[in-house]
Amino acid sequence: MTTTALSPAPPEMEFAVRWTRADCDRLEAAGFLNYRYELMNGVIIRKMGQHLPHALTVSRAFAWMQGHFGVYCAVSQTSITVAPDETALVRPEPDVTLLNKPGTQITTKEPYPEDILLLIEVSDTTLDYDLVTKSGVYARAGVSQYLVIDINGRVVYDHRLTASGEYQRDTRVPGDSVTLVAAPNLTLTVDDLLLPQP
Repeated sequence: MTTTALSPAPPEMEFAVRWTRADCDRLEAAGFLNYRYELMNGVIIRKMGQHLPHALTVSRAFAWMQGHFGVYCAVSQTSITVAPDETALVRPEPDVTLLNKPGTQITTKEPYPEDILLLIEVSDTTLDYDLVTKSGVYARAGVSQYLVIDINGRVVYDHRLTASGEYQRDTRVPGDSVTLVAAPNLTLTVDDLLLPQP
């Protein structure tokens, strides 16, 4: 995913319009939002085409999750619902979402936080956005674990929800294992997620 990290609006921009999910639904129905996007804090962010390493890393992580949890428990690049007080202005689209039951059993349009075991974002040009903006959204939603795969740094940032409702972040490097909150007996390594070096 290629996006632009969000910064607080300058004082003179306080009057700027903030879009809602309902606005986006109407824009989609009218044919204006006919491309992939995320809604973050009321800002519509167009998702640009993926570089090949990003696409391959998403495929690798997605295939690993499907292989270990089943084809209907892992979904890729679908929007999710977040914390109730943020839902109107926020509609993220994680690269990989691991569900706690098959998606065929979820009756809502999008997975809710209580349906989600793990979220994964793959970063090539969006590391700050993924580590700051998105981690805050996912922590406030109560998602127990969130991984950021940093393609350029060749590390995985492992975020785990603490009792205070914030993430504790640990850095995992090649050769390290990542313990899954959802399946602590399952071995996932950083090398399972990163592309092999040429």
